[in-house]
Amino acid sequence: MKRFLPLVLLLVTVTACDAIGAHTGTVARAGQYELTVDGTVDMLAENPGIPASTEVTASIADLWVDYTLLADVLSRDLALAGLDLDPLVEPYTEQRIFMELREQVVTQDTVMDEAELRRLFEEQATGRVRARHILLRYPDDASPAQRERVQQEADDLRQRAIEGEDFSELARRYSEDPGSAPQGGDLGWFEPGMMVPQFEQAAFRLQPGQVSEVTETLFGLHIIKVDERETPAFDEQREEFRRRVAEDRRQQSLSEYVDGLTGPAGMRTEKGAAEAARNLAVRPTPRLASRAAARQLVTWQGGALTAGDFVKFTQRMQPQQRAQFETAGDEQIEALLMDVATNQLVLDDARSRGINVPQEERDSVAALIREEIIEVAEFAGLVGELQEGETRSQAVERRVTTFMAGILAGEQGLLPLGGLPYVLRQQADWRIHERTFPTVVQRAETKREQKADQELRPIPPGTDLPLPDIDP
Repeated sequence: MKRFLPLVLLLVTVTACDAIGAHTGTVARAGQYELTVDGTVDMLAENPGIPASTEVTASIADLWVDYTLLADVLSRDLALAGLDLDPLVEPYTEQRIFMELREQVVTQDTVMDEAELRRLFEEQATGRVRARHILLRYPDDASPAQRERVQQEADDLRQRAIEGEDFSELARRYSEDPGSAPQGGDLGWFEPGMMVPQFEQAAFRLQPGQVSEVTETLFGLHIIKVDERETPAFDEQREEFRRRVAEDRRQQSLSEYVDGLTGPAGMRTEKGAAEAARNLAVRPTPRLASRAAARQLVTWQGGALTAGDFVKFTQRMQPQQRAQFETAGDEQIEALLMDVATNQLVLDDARSRGINVPQEERDSVAALIREEIIEVAEFAGLVGELQEGETRSQAVERRVTTFMAGILAGEQGLLPLGGLPYVLRQQADWRIHERTFPTVVQRAETKREQKADQELRPIPPGTDLPLPDIDP
C-alpha cells in the first residue's frame, strides 16, 4: 500500500480538509459558521450510546457542514434560484440521451410473425422439470489421483444408467446427497433459477427419460435424469414471450454497438487506477486540484476517464455503496472503471450524433429538484421564521444544532440529500479540521466519565431529599 502514498496525497486538497495549520478550537467551518471542539464534545457527551471515535467525529463534521450550507443557502434564497443544480440534473439528462441513442442504434428486427414466434418458443421455453440425480463428492483436499477415481466412478454410474439399470436404485446405493438419496435421488419439480447454473443448464437440456453427461458443480459431480417435463402453453405465454424476445434482441444489438465503440478504441486502465479510485470513492473530495482532477484512470484512443470524472460518478452513490470500495479487489474496481469509461464513450458518441436534452426540459427537472430540496429542508426544520430578536445567522445555527441533536439522539433520520452536499460544497467555502478529532474524542470520553461519576456519587448524610406527594 505504501507505494501509492504519493498518489493519495496528490488527490487530497486543502479545500476539503485543512489538516495542516488547522484551528485547534474548530472542528469544521462552513462559510461564516463554525463547529467548535466544545460543541462537538457536548454532542458526544450527551449521547453515550454513540461511540466517541474519530470516525464518528468525522461523520458529525460532514453532516454539520452539509446541513449548515443547506440551511444558510435557504436562509438567503428560499427559492434556491441562485444554486447551480446542473450536477443533479445531469444523471437525468444522461438517461434520456441513452434512451434516445438506443432507438437509433438498435438494428435488430424485433418484429416477429406467429410462425417464427412459435418456433422460438418451442426452442427456448423451459417450463419446469422433475429430475433425479446421483451426487458424488470429492474428498477434502483431494489429490489428483483421488479426483480421477471419483470422476471414473461417475462415468461408470452414468454408463450403467444409460444401459438401463434402475436410476432410483443406483441413487439409493451410490449418491452422497443425504437429502435425496433415500428417495432414489428425487429432487421434485423445479423451475429456472432454483438450482445452481451448471446443474440447471444440464437438466433443462434433457427430455423425459434422458440421462445427462457427468456435470460438475461446487457440490461435486452429478448424473441427472429427467422424469417429467412441463412446458407452458404457447397461447398463454405468447405476449410475454414476444416482449422478452424483442428485449433480448434489442440488448444484443446494443451490445454489438458498444463492442463496436470500445473495441477499436483500445480502452485500458492505467497503472494505479484501482487504488486511486478506491481512495476517491471512500471519501470523495468535491474539489480536486487541477493536476489531480486530470489524472487519467482509463484511457482510450482520443479520450480518457479522469479522476475528476470518477469523482462526479461517486457523488451519485449512496455512502454504503462507496464504503464497499474499501474491501473490493483491484479487479472489481478496474471492471467498474471500465464500465464508467464505456458509459462516457457512449455519451460522447451520442452527442456527436446530435442527441441531447432541450434546455427547457433540463430547466423543468431542475425546478422539480428545487421543490424536493425545499420540502425536505422544511420537514427537517432547516427553514422557518426568525425568532424574536434573532438574526439570520443565529437562526441557521439554531436550526442546524437542533436537527443535529435530534439525529444523535435517534429522534431524527438523516436527510435524503443524494448528490446535493457535493453541489453545495462546490459552491461554498468550507473546511474540516481533522487534526482536532483526537482532542474531541479524548475530551468527550473524559466528560462522559465525569458525568458517570457524578451520577454514582453517594449522597452525603443529613442531606434533605424531596419527598414525593402521596395522596391520602
